[in-house]
Order: sequence, then C-alpha cells, then structure tokens
Amino acid sequence: MRTFVKDSKKVLEFTENSWKTTETIKKNLKIESSLLGLLSHLNSLGFLENEVMDEMSPITSSKWRTTKEGTSFLRLIKKKRLDFRKSEKDEEKAVVMSIPMEFKNEFLKDHKEVRLTQEVLKTLVIEAQKEIKIMSPFIDATITSLLSDLKKDVNVKIITTAKTDEKDKIIKNYILTRLEKQNENIEVKYIKKSEEGTQLYQIHAKMIISDDKLCYVGSANIIETSIFHNLELGLLISDPYLIDLLSDIFDNFFSLEIGK
Repeated sequence: MRTFVKDSKKVLEFTENSWKTTETIKKNLKIESSLLGLLSHLNSLGFLENEVMDEMSPITSSKWRTTKEGTSFLRLIKKKRLDFRKSEKDEEKAVVMSIPMEFKNEFLKDHKEVRLTQEVLKTLVIEAQKEIKIMSPFIDATITSLLSDLKKDVNVKIITTAKTDEKDKIIKNYILTRLEKQNENIEVKYIKKSEEGTQLYQIHAKMIISDDKLCYVGSANIIETSIFHNLELGLLISDPYLIDLLSDIFDNFFSLEIGK
C-alpha cells in the first residue's frame, strides 16, 4: 500500500499536465513498483488515460496522461498529507472475530492478538464523543444493549435494510423506530428497493465508525447470532485515510433518498 501510493503520486504528478510516454516516465522517475504493472493498474482505476502507439505492446508503447479522477486522487493525498510511518495507534489495529463457543477458548489461546466482536463494538460506542455511524443490514434488540453506554449528545446514524410489504413499501425496523423516538440523536435510513415483489437491491455492507477515528469493517451484523455465536471476521482500523474514505462513503449513502 505504501509503495503503491508513493509511486502512484509520482506518476500522476508527472503526467498531470501533458502526455508522457512509458519510456519518458521510466527515464525520469524512480519507481519501486513494476512500472508497467503500475501504469496498467492506474489505467484500470481510471486515474490514467492512454493512447496506444503500437497495438503489439499496448503498455510499453503508449503515452499517458492523468485523468480528472487521477487529479482528484492527488488532491486527496495532498490534503490528507498521508504519512505511512508506523501509526501511534497501531495497537488499535486488530483482527476482530466472533467465535462459536464450541472452540472459542482453545482458539483464543493460540491467537491472543484476535479481539472479540462484542468487545470491539462496545469499545467503539463507549469511546465515542461526538458521533457513531453504523451500517448493518440486519439489526435486532442487541442494538439496545450496544448503545446503552452511549454518552449523552452523541449522534448515532444508522443505515440498514428492511422488509417490504405487498406494495413494495419499506416496513421499518420496530426496534430502531422505538430508539429514534426515545433519543432524538438517533437517525435511521433504509436502503432497499423492490418492484412487484422482486428485490432489486439492499444494503449488505457492515461497518461501525466512531468519531471518524476508529472503524470496524467486517462480516458481523448487529444481531445476537453474529456477535456472539457465528464465526465472523473483521478488522479494526485507525488509519486516517481509510476512515475518512469510509466515512465519506457512509455520508454519501446516508444523504440519499432511498427506500422511502
């Protein structure tokens, strides 16, 4: 990741204002990655456009220029001033798991670095000072216990899915509806669309972001079976760039009028 971003920044800056051939890039830049692989990857991401001069060797015999998307990526890198040195919060980066009781204790003896889902999610809520963002397709009464230690005035935004009736209208989660009525700082959005009884799409992503500082991304839903009984896997991350990106993604979908 570190090498990719650093090398990508060099190439995108070099080709930002004019076309450069592969040979010119090779001569002028010191790239740690495979140059041909990097150019191809940046092209597939939409960060570089190319004009092929020889169809027999489209990567080697091309000229390249940074796209608008590539320029936006550059601005993001510069804005965040990404530092790829060891993070002060590296101890907060962890593999997070829900483990069936049948082999939980034995597993944890051999994998002491693994943190349990229920502990991590509770920590995210307890440490939140301003805002919690929750994305989970399925939510049961476990959410009530999870939010019981929430500090006063902490905002909670939730994106989830729901059942639909015979007219394809959303049937809201009654537990979340009750929480919204009890706490004005909780707001819920539903992402699901059906037509004539056929589901077109719904949310299936799962993550929890605490104050844009810590984030859990993984397979666990906010339901009892996922958190306490199933085999679930996720990551706890504190990388500012990744969390900022995930938070922006959350905000984007939270702002959409979906599932009304």
